[in-house]
Amino acid sequence: MSLREDPAGGYLLAVGAMSAHGALGRTGAVYLLRDELPSGESLQAGAYATISGDGAGFSAGGQIALGAEVHWLTVSGIGASELVVAAPGTTPLPGDTVPDGAAIYAFDSSMTGSLDVFDADRKITAPKAGFGFHIAGWDGDSDGIKNLVATQGSANGSHDRVLAFSSPWVNDLTVDDATAAWTLESSNVVDRIVDLGDVTGDGVPDLFTGAATWSGDGFARAGAAWVVPGGNLTGGSMLDAAIHLYGDEDGEGVGYDATGGDFDGDGNVDLIVGCYGLSPAALPGKIVLFLGPVPDGALDESVSDSVVHGEYPFDQFGMNLESLDVESDGVAELLVGAPGADRDMGRVYLLGSDALLQ
Repeated sequence: MSLREDPAGGYLLAVGAMSAHGALGRTGAVYLLRDELPSGESLQAGAYATISGDGAGFSAGGQIALGAEVHWLTVSGIGASELVVAAPGTTPLPGDTVPDGAAIYAFDSSMTGSLDVFDADRKITAPKAGFGFHIAGWDGDSDGIKNLVATQGSANGSHDRVLAFSSPWVNDLTVDDATAAWTLESSNVVDRIVDLGDVTGDGVPDLFTGAATWSGDGFARAGAAWVVPGGNLTGGSMLDAAIHLYGDEDGEGVGYDATGGDFDGDGNVDLIVGCYGLSPAALPGKIVLFLGPVPDGALDESVSDSVVHGEYPFDQFGMNLESLDVESDGVAELLVGAPGADRDMGRVYLLGSDALLQ
């Protein structure tokens, strides 16, 4: 889901459903809603616009933990945010190649009624499935316009990659048009990319990449996270990132999510990394706070400023993170998701500076 203010007043909410049924089967859909959905009404009935994946041959809407990957982003320079929808695609049979097997679509015109992916204003395509499972907008070149950043899965024939495309994005592109690529040189999967803001204090936003199932140094699924500093649009190995954090416990799950925000009110952007815990361990999950500006080098709990743990094993505390200034006082609060809590009913915690800086 993704939320933005409506210039006409209120809010616009985009909700993705990558397995939604269309005329051609489970082709996926994105539903656009104004303000809130009336109680008891379905997404289909309450949406003022629906974008269907029919005709594309693959799902419209990239996968995240709780739904589809959709974002309101300012990536074209038109001044208003556009709806960017990832469609990572499916391959019908092993070894088959779908000519337009995965894509990311941008819609910046007025959207009402029933639409499909061919109504998009532009797209970035890949010849195989796996492109766009995670997307973000990151002003890595500090020109005031977000660079579109997307993951490309190992279906590309090598390792997982994080691709950045030059801003403004104004034409149809392919993955070969990426201006920078960071490669994860292992069989591990990128779980999240996040625009952190300027956690390093150099005036340019920084990019987070996490791989929660990373296994290394003798630890199974300990996880790993890297911060690519702003201004680096040359790519390279993700393992060479200036800032890195590796799990040191089986099942620690470092890096499934992260966020940046000023949690202590000193004017600097701080970094929080989620370590949600997964098999083979029975951990409750935790979040680790590093006050900004964050220096280059290796991060771990010994140099952190705070660690907050979940309550019970398998809570998956820290799986989803979001910073926001609830009290409008210039100090950020933190929303923490724990989908495994209460026997998988799930919980969401709102933590202020008192809880974070204990």
